[in-house]
Amino acid sequence: MIIRLRGTYDNESIIINVSITEDRNTLYVIFSDVSYAPPYRIENLTKTSFKICQLGSRCNDFDVIRPYEIIPYAWSYPLKEKLLSISISSSSNDYNLGNFKVDQITKNEEKIVLEDKQSERKFLLEILNEKILKVIRISYTDEATKNELINNLRDN
Repeated sequence: MIIRLRGTYDNESIIINVSITEDRNTLYVIFSDVSYAPPYRIENLTKTSFKICQLGSRCNDFDVIRPYEIIPYAWSYPLKEKLLSISISSSSNDYNLGNFKVDQITKNEEKIVLEDKQSERKFLLEILNEKILKVIRISYTDEATKNELINNLRDN
């Protein structure tokens, strides 16, 4: 089972694999750091910051993904419902764009339009399967803007 743990004081997170085996009436619990190979990668290809969290998690258990940032991700509560909550993050308050089942796509990719009704912006949420990794990409709906941002990200 892969799980994400977050530090109480520094808010840093680590992604670990927990495996439990039994041998001759002895249980072995093995923890290994798998932060280098997370099950999800979240990409923000916009100029907007987003707040990402598992629905139903603690109020301080979230990630803010800044403009043009890419972060590794895993579920904090793997036995709870696996819904990813995405909000626009701002200093005054957050605007929820929706909750998404990123594990249950049936084809290699899924595209969902996210609407920010407050400022009348639209974003594109793409969920892509890349072998053992799922990529969750937030970009603009305008294809020309999206391609320009991808090129800028490659140049940096």
